Amino acid sequence: MEIMDAMVVPQSDALFAVGGAAPASDAQWAALRLDAIVLMEAGRALTLPERSQGADWDASSLGMSAAAAQAVAAIDAQDVDGALAAGNALIEHCTGCHHQYLTP
Repeated sequence: MEIMDAMVVPQSDALFAVGGAAPASDAQWAALRLDAIVLMEAGRALTLPERSQGADWDASSLGMSAAAAQAVAAIDAQDVDGALAAGNALIEHCTGCHHQYLTP
């Protein structure tokens, strides 16, 4: 799905990378914030009628948006631990959705 390739995978990778190297400048925090906003909007976009695959899909997608919103709040505070916690919440939603919709 194009949204995953264009809006979810690169941005989630950026958020997950905080575990290896926290942003070191205001510019890096600002870039990470934009990544989190894209993730938040991607989750919403996945619930549009032409993309939705039902209630479970929508719940996972909105969970991704909620985790991304948590990331935005942590990023605004330049809180590395909060950003990592948001990344952990994100992976829970991603994994659950992938198990249901991508596992053969």
